[in-house]
Amino acid sequence: MAEKKFLKGLFKDTAHIDQPEGTWRYAKNALLNQIKGAISNEGGNIEAGSLGTESTVIGIIEVDNDKAVIFSYNNVDEYSEIGIWQNGGYSRLYFDTLLSVFPGPTLGQKGLEFSAYHPIEGTYNVNPKGELIIYWTDDFNPPRALNVTLQQSSSSEGFIYSIDSTQSHENHIHLLDLFPNSGPVPHVELDEVINNYQKAIVEGGGLLTGSYYLSLAYVDDSFTATNFVTVSNPVSIVDEFDHVRPTTKKDGAKSGSQTSKAIRWVVSNLAKVDYKYIRPVIIRKKEEAVEAFQLNDLEIILDGNNQMSIVFSGIEGFTPTSVDDVIIDTVSYETAKTINQLDGVLYVGNLTGTNDLGYQKYANNIKLNSVVKTIQDFDKVYLTVDNLETGFGGFPVDQFNGVVQQVDETSSYRYLPNIFKYKGYQRDEVYAFYIAFILNDGSMSYAYHIPGREDINTGGKQDKADLPTTTPSSVGEADYWKDITELSPAYIKKYHFYDHSDVNTGPNQTSANVCRHMNYWENSTEIYPNTNNFEVWDPAVSLTAAASLIQGSNVRHHHFPSNGNSSRQSIISHNFNSGDTLSQVSTTNALGTSPSDGLDFPIASWAGTNPLPITSGAYINNTAFASVQPNLSGNFNALPDAGVFVISYTPPFTSGGIHNNSRFVGLDDWMDVSFSWGGNHTTSAPVGMNGSGYDNNQIVGNPKQSAALFHNWKYFTADQPMKVKVKFNVHLKKVDNSEDLGFLAELRIIKNGVESTWASAFNDDNDGDYFVPLTNTSTVRILDIGDTCYLRVCVRSIISGSNSGAWIHSSHTGNLFPQLTNEWEANTHMALDLETREDMYEASDLHDVELTQKVNILGFELEDIKIPRSIADNVQGFRVYRARRGHENKRILGQSAMLPMFPESLQMGLCEEAFGSEDASQILSASGSLREKVYSAYPWGKSDPFSYPNSVLYFIGNYLNNPIHSQKVFAFYDFHLLRTKNSLAGATHIKPEYLAVNYVWNGPTINQDKKMVSKIITDDSDDLSEPIKKIEQFWGWDTEFNCYPKQTRGALSVGCIYLNANNSTNFGGSYSNTINVVNTTRSAARLIGQKAKTYLQGDSIYDGKALGFGGKIFNGFGESLIAFGLKDKHEISAGMAINYAQAGSSNSGLSNNLLSYYAIYNINHPFILVNPSLDKAYKNNYTTTPGTDHQNNWQRSQTIISNLHAFKTDVYKNIDNQELIWTGYEVLGEDLDNFVFEEDGTPAGSSADYKTSTVNSEGIFGGDTYLCRYGFRSTLTPSNTDTGSEPIKGIHYHIVESPDNINFRHSESNEDLYFPGSIAKEMLKVEGDKDFTHMDNLKYDDSFSTDNDIRPAFPLPLRESEQNSFPTRAHRSAKRDTSNLKDNYRTFLANDFKDLPKNRGDLWKLSTFNNLLYFHMEESLYATKGKQSMQMKDGSEAFVGSGDIFAQEPDEVLQSERGYAGTQSQWAAITTRSGYFFVDKNSRKVFMMTDKLTDISNLGLENWFRDNLEFNLESLIISSDCLGYLYDNPISGIGLTAVYDPKFKRILLTKRDKSLVDPVAFQTGIDIYQAWVDSGGLTTLVGGIKFNCNLNFFQEWTAKNGGAWNTIEWDSALFTDTSWTISYYPEFQLWCGFHDYVPYIYFNTSKNFYSFTEGDINIWEHNSNIKGSFYGTVNPFEIEYIHNEFRGSDGLVSSFNYTLETFNTSNISVLEHGFTSFFMYNTFQLSGEENLEYLVNTRRVGNNWKINNFRDMAAIAVNTNSYYMAGTLANPNIIGGANTGTITSSSTINMFTVLGMNENINNTYLNLLPITNQNHKRWFERKKFMDKWAGIRLICDNNQNNLLNLYSTSIGVRKIYR
Repeated sequence: MAEKKFLKGLFKDTAHIDQPEGTWRYAKNALLNQIKGAISNEGGNIEAGSLGTESTVIGIIEVDNDKAVIFSYNNVDEYSEIGIWQNGGYSRLYFDTLLSVFPGPTLGQKGLEFSAYHPIEGTYNVNPKGELIIYWTDDFNPPRALNVTLQQSSSSEGFIYSIDSTQSHENHIHLLDLFPNSGPVPHVELDEVINNYQKAIVEGGGLLTGSYYLSLAYVDDSFTATNFVTVSNPVSIVDEFDHVRPTTKKDGAKSGSQTSKAIRWVVSNLAKVDYKYIRPVIIRKKEEAVEAFQLNDLEIILDGNNQMSIVFSGIEGFTPTSVDDVIIDTVSYETAKTINQLDGVLYVGNLTGTNDLGYQKYANNIKLNSVVKTIQDFDKVYLTVDNLETGFGGFPVDQFNGVVQQVDETSSYRYLPNIFKYKGYQRDEVYAFYIAFILNDGSMSYAYHIPGREDINTGGKQDKADLPTTTPSSVGEADYWKDITELSPAYIKKYHFYDHSDVNTGPNQTSANVCRHMNYWENSTEIYPNTNNFEVWDPAVSLTAAASLIQGSNVRHHHFPSNGNSSRQSIISHNFNSGDTLSQVSTTNALGTSPSDGLDFPIASWAGTNPLPITSGAYINNTAFASVQPNLSGNFNALPDAGVFVISYTPPFTSGGIHNNSRFVGLDDWMDVSFSWGGNHTTSAPVGMNGSGYDNNQIVGNPKQSAALFHNWKYFTADQPMKVKVKFNVHLKKVDNSEDLGFLAELRIIKNGVESTWASAFNDDNDGDYFVPLTNTSTVRILDIGDTCYLRVCVRSIISGSNSGAWIHSSHTGNLFPQLTNEWEANTHMALDLETREDMYEASDLHDVELTQKVNILGFELEDIKIPRSIADNVQGFRVYRARRGHENKRILGQSAMLPMFPESLQMGLCEEAFGSEDASQILSASGSLREKVYSAYPWGKSDPFSYPNSVLYFIGNYLNNPIHSQKVFAFYDFHLLRTKNSLAGATHIKPEYLAVNYVWNGPTINQDKKMVSKIITDDSDDLSEPIKKIEQFWGWDTEFNCYPKQTRGALSVGCIYLNANNSTNFGGSYSNTINVVNTTRSAARLIGQKAKTYLQGDSIYDGKALGFGGKIFNGFGESLIAFGLKDKHEISAGMAINYAQAGSSNSGLSNNLLSYYAIYNINHPFILVNPSLDKAYKNNYTTTPGTDHQNNWQRSQTIISNLHAFKTDVYKNIDNQELIWTGYEVLGEDLDNFVFEEDGTPAGSSADYKTSTVNSEGIFGGDTYLCRYGFRSTLTPSNTDTGSEPIKGIHYHIVESPDNINFRHSESNEDLYFPGSIAKEMLKVEGDKDFTHMDNLKYDDSFSTDNDIRPAFPLPLRESEQNSFPTRAHRSAKRDTSNLKDNYRTFLANDFKDLPKNRGDLWKLSTFNNLLYFHMEESLYATKGKQSMQMKDGSEAFVGSGDIFAQEPDEVLQSERGYAGTQSQWAAITTRSGYFFVDKNSRKVFMMTDKLTDISNLGLENWFRDNLEFNLESLIISSDCLGYLYDNPISGIGLTAVYDPKFKRILLTKRDKSLVDPVAFQTGIDIYQAWVDSGGLTTLVGGIKFNCNLNFFQEWTAKNGGAWNTIEWDSALFTDTSWTISYYPEFQLWCGFHDYVPYIYFNTSKNFYSFTEGDINIWEHNSNIKGSFYGTVNPFEIEYIHNEFRGSDGLVSSFNYTLETFNTSNISVLEHGFTSFFMYNTFQLSGEENLEYLVNTRRVGNNWKINNFRDMAAIAVNTNSYYMAGTLANPNIIGGANTGTITSSSTINMFTVLGMNENINNTYLNLLPITNQNHKRWFERKKFMDKWAGIRLICDNNQNNLLNLYSTSIGVRKIYR
């Protein structure tokens, strides 16, 4: 017969008779292709290293240079280890045994936690430094990475990178996490004041103004950074420092202004950090711009306090970066099933991770208490006369009572640490709070909603009670509440309006009987879902069940107390303590001569002493001007007054006949009289004129009055406003003694550009004397700056004559004037009596104010934060967040002083002064409009509260019949609203918070700027024509035609005493001691009427009738404001806030009663404090005797500070859809122990009390509200016929709550001044056309209001089940950068993932082949697409696609309805040089992916794989969704694994399997457990068996010791091993055979492959020269083949041959038959195994070995089945008898025992002796082999260790014909 070649592989898919040519039926320990065309015996394996300990290898990463990193678990000492195998030896890299050996700081540290139940998959990378880095995952621990090169240089195998784990934190091992794990997160604070020096802000920097955040990440030696794990609260940078004085000068600046500042932060909690470097990134906000700057990485070097400082100056080296780098985390997953890399990108797949710790049910038990931080001397300001007038231009800054005061700059929100740490909360506002945990890796858990307190439902303080709409209506209360109820009839309750925060009972009372001081709030339409998350768990009540439920109840938030709670007021207005500093008025100046230093006028004040009256009744004061006394010789008795300024005439000497001391005055020739100092009577200027040496002129440094006031010695010009009276004397001597001359002298005045005669004197000289005196005294006139007067003379001819004229003489030289008796009469003089200020005030009338208050910043504390140990072990701390209180969530839209508008019936367009003048109407273009109702926006309330109209108001006894004077329309100036113009649509009501009792100053003398005004002049100069009118323009003021007066009226009101609105504003009133009342005329909320709310532009008239205002609103030359009108009966009593502007009396404390007026015009007055005794009125808790003093002080100026409310039924809806803001509060490290309870419910620490106050006694702040002094200007210029036209201007300055840090507003020009940043006088001086409260002029950098919103936490989703498993997701890293040392394989951006279809099962394996990434699902295989090339007709290539494999959907390799070519065997899916090999266990197929997908199980083994790929335990009925993992763990016992043999280019596939010894009993145990589960634990559990998905093994319940689950190990007697290994040759696409090694893990190098086997610590290298020796046991080489070339007819086999080469261990060919035994079989015959013996049954024929002498040894049996018993006597067989059975071989026993890869002769099929196993078949029964085919198995026992190369076989057969 022809020789049979072995070329086509193992084939078992046909009957033996049809065995394909060139195939073989069975092979074991065989190799293909050592010599082409031969089958050889396989070399065994030898030890190639040892782990050295009894360990199980759980993963291996093959790396470059034939090295492998090995992961193992020590089964004895229970530690994890990583080692490296190289150069034939193994060395340890790291083992975590030190974590358990050394206690102390590392107590509780976790190790690598390797487990045989969680095999490791990994890959590697070599960075630009040549360092080897490995990456691995085990689907149990976090994916991890290790720099092998760096670790090899570690100081200890027990240390990671030489870091002493005994000094590290308990999560030290997470340093290796692939997703960088931070370990302890840094805690950031500002450097505080040390020795009165503020260290947080450093000089010498170059920061721009704005707000700065410090964000921090850790960086390792490979430049891999963690996510940014903390972002500090914002730091506001302005251009001034804390030391600037006055402190009000530390304000804001234009966004981005240059400063010289740097910021110093202090970072702590770094002592146990494993990273070497920290990476600061500075985030800067300017207005709406957000920028980021990365500083150089800083080495972590700690000071003695275990802290380090980080400084940012803006001038050091930094790199602009993206804010997204800080905001957007790289992702982190808890586990990954599979990992791989392609093209420099690392991929992980089948991921799990969740931010939900399951804490919500515990968060529901947390309680919140409000707290306050009190600031004494809040924002102290010195309002001195000098400050208000000049901004401390004359005297030292902050000089008060003669001493420069030390102002504590830390007592306001200008001080940076206060902004950083103590930003407060708005009173009466609702907030939503959350708690989120800092996980061990530095990331944040979900944020868990903290419900507000429960409602008080007992007594008369029921939060959810209806409003009292049924109380007796006689007092109006019921009717009032009915009005309020209309806001929301369906939902409104008491808690919307009542303040029960001070009710110390029920849920508002702590366990220590202390009041929580919180109000109640619930959302009316938002309900807690009916999920387990909204049970309330309290370990003090139960560890296994909810203490209560909030499911289905209304969502509760935190309603802070209002100012009605006396212990929580923002401004403390009662119960002062001894030593509290209160506002006060000065009592002395530096000289001790008066209460104030007054004002250092920049212009000389020409003042004298003992002035005498010069006028009577013209002005309020009746005292004369003070002026410089002249020093003249002679008789003073004739002087016009005692206080004069005398100018003598000294004519110049000129030629032309003008003699000495004379000047000629011609006929009708006006001559201006010129003066000079000197003359014959004196030779020098009078003493004192130069500012020295005279008592009446005390101001040092005055210039000479002549130089200051006279110009060209002719013109007296006022250098400041002054009152002036002039007496002049002109002495003339006629040229001749004619009597026809008249002499005229005129005192001329040029005022406002118009010249006129002030006074004159005429003498007709009818006495015939030569000497003509002209003298007169003027009236008193007011001269403004620049106004001029001068004296002129002329001669008038009465009878014409020649040479008429006269000489003016200035002296009495000689006998010219013998008749004159004194100097005054003898000389030409002009005496000016002038006053540069009114002497109405004395120095004692000037007062300074030290303004200070005591305030409370509102914060909170938490208690009952109880964290179970199971959560605490996974976290390192927690943070407290609040929901952003956006405009849509605000109940309180703003807070401001509200100024009542005055209702009038007016004719607008003219002023009172011009009323009735048609000419004025023409000039002003005023129409003759009718009177109409107008609300005028006056800067303060009317002095007479009875001038307001009567209205019916609630809360007035018999209110319907008792109307009261009230105010309806108000101006509101909230800074934030005016700045942002947020919608007012939601505004529903106002609520008075405080009545501010003000210090009030009358404004200084301020004149309007001159301007071009027009007058209509009647010109009648032409006697021949009718008079005509013409318009002339001039520079100045005019009221008659232009309604433009010189004077303005002003005042400054500053809050001194802040009475809670619920307190009485009238001493002795019924509510004088009442706090927290919501139904009084003072405290009640007032509804806004109709739609009467609007923003109103400055200098406008608004027709508000359509909105319900009831008339127009007049705001002429006013400021922008918010106007609102109150609903009928909700008006405010005019007596609630009284402003007696002109109600002074002799008890005012001032020298003149009229000085106690304000808003009046006085000449040359500075600011005058009109109620200087106010501070004395509240020294004793605001108690004083009502009456005059009360009126002069308390009621001079009062302002209502109110909140503008928006009624809401729901806020922060929904609780899982809020933007969260970090409060800056965190608990870290050991402080966390205060909040942890153990599994038994006991506190973790003996002193743990679950309260934040134990950790931080100050409280939690980080709110959105500042307490600031807020100054604004309110102006109005009346334009109606009933009111004078003087502009009215007021400045109001009060403390308010605001979301803006108003301290940091700023001014950029004269358009946007503000108080106190600008000088008060200048504020009042600027014309009303400058709108200081227009939104464009409220200069403020919005970043100063910013929150800590850079890295928010996210609320726990409510109704959607949290997805914590991503079984079909693949996530990729950033691409490797070979030019950068940063390990981009550890950077995973948030959105860089691909979710694959979920209908193809889980993602089981990420594989790469042929530059493609494969997503291998359980049920299908997907291939990614990048750039695909396409051949063009011209031979070129075009590329299609983006190149981004995630940008395109992957292709399913073979589409089918249910999927195809999936895998469930991660460890048997390998990439080889020839393709991607994998197993689809479910379909029982094996595939090879090359350029196409091939089912290689069809290559002769389809049936075999169908029978053998199924795991034995799959027959069990187990209810579990994780059984896929049970069948994919070859390390622990069950699963498939594979390896590529590079030496012989084959793939070895190993199935590790177990079969049950008693499957029925095992199934019974499973059923017991399932019944227990189904019954809810009511049935017995004893004997139950379950599969533990987490641990990946079976467990059996035992009742011992109270019951426990015990692990069923895979080597238990319950199981037997049924594993196998088979080899495949991809090059030839054939299966070779089976192998007697079934290791649990393989690895390979470029040259060979290696394995580990159970119970062995050695590394075994395969393909050794020891044939068939595996793990020390020699196994035979077997090859079985079929000869069926004679299958056409039966043949008788006589012999068989094989061609073989045999090589000994010296590789020498020897003539030996090689095989040691054989057996032959056919359909029924079996020879049994026979030894091959030379020349017995074996001989060499040529190059072949021929075997014969074999017979059938199968046992003979008689088969008596009915089939063979057909014949009977009645129906005989062919020989005429009955069948007695058929002699044959066994029909009930298989010839072979087949178990997986083992197919052995079944000895019971042979005729063997029971003990010796010798065949006892008789010789004549031993038949020759006769069939249509013959099977032969050749066996080599490998004991000779020879190499066999089998080339071919043949068989000797002859046909038989019987």
